[in-house]
Amino acid sequence: MGWLDAALSVGTTIGKIAGALQGSPGAMTHIGPIGNGINPKIGQVIFWLDEYNHIWAVNQSDDQVGIYFPGAKGGTPEGDNYTIAAHSRFPISGAFNTYSLADVDEFVVTPFKSNGSAGLGNGEGNNTIQASASNQPANVEFKVGAFIRMRVSGSERLAMVTVVGGLALAGIVLFTIRGAGRTQGQLSNLEPPESANGGVTSMTIPLPAGVDVSAGVSFVDITVSVQNMQPLLAKLAHENAGLMVPLTKEDHQRIAAYAGP
Repeated sequence: MGWLDAALSVGTTIGKIAGALQGSPGAMTHIGPIGNGINPKIGQVIFWLDEYNHIWAVNQSDDQVGIYFPGAKGGTPEGDNYTIAAHSRFPISGAFNTYSLADVDEFVVTPFKSNGSAGLGNGEGNNTIQASASNQPANVEFKVGAFIRMRVSGSERLAMVTVVGGLALAGIVLFTIRGAGRTQGQLSNLEPPESANGGVTSMTIPLPAGVDVSAGVSFVDITVSVQNMQPLLAKLAHENAGLMVPLTKEDHQRIAAYAGP
């Protein structure tokens, strides 16, 4: 497996999921990368509507999955990440309602796949995380997904990338940024300084030539390779454990028979 193969975050919207289910109990829709799980022909995450009109986020894959909602413009509610254990389902209706009422429609699904193959930042047990953000100010730290923070300086032509939650930054796999206009720049294969000797949480990287961020960042997408993901995932899964439901034999059969839209 190449070290980019695990960078598989997929963005969608609450409206799109609700529209696909159409208020029909038993309806299902799927999202995410295929090739893993109970039914490898469909996306790793399924949303289905039960007989009580509750929407469940179903992780049919062999890896943990995170569902991240960005914070509302006013800061309430804040951004939050729901981590779903492998072969489990989680009641997501409450989150959908909370963020919809705050005019937050978009969310991101990220399988947290461990990747131990050779390559940048891919020591044994490392994970890759991909996240993106739009319309962010310069010279102010902002969130890019659940575990990455960034600060971009137009005058210094630098970006500070920080991982949070106890993670260590093993490298930046891919960095794409656009400021004013349509000029978009990209960097890849960025490693921490050799003097860092592990345990790095932040890296300062140069902005690609030609990208003007003096008025802010119109779009940024970043994939990082990190260490210490498993303890963080265990903590997040524990926080949601009371609502997590392991998939039953009947659930497995239903998923295996689902052909998708």
